[in-house]
Amino acid sequence: MANILVIDDESLFRDLLSQVLGGSSHAVTTAEDGTQGIEAAKQTSPDLVITDMSMPGGVSGWDVIRALKNEPSTSATKIIALTAHATNDDRVEGYEAGCDAYVAKP
Repeated sequence: MANILVIDDESLFRDLLSQVLGGSSHAVTTAEDGTQGIEAAKQTSPDLVITDMSMPGGVSGWDVIRALKNEPSTSATKIIALTAHATNDDRVEGYEAGCDAYVAKP
């Protein structure tokens, strides 16, 4: 069983991922923006973070990835970017920020 954090401002995606992953016996925590996501990661020490890249509040997914990779307690956490930003430049920026996988949605 993995501890997974889902960060997305769209409740539909948060709920869908929570149901699918939770139904696979994983512990799922959710956050609706980047600031909440960073705090949740520090509190829950997830094995995996799945984050959207565009979120309100001034803290983007790129910011979340950089913050988690620069924090000793979360630097080894695997991160998947799940985003509508699907250009090659977006992918490069995601990997440069430190994500481990980059998946386009919807």
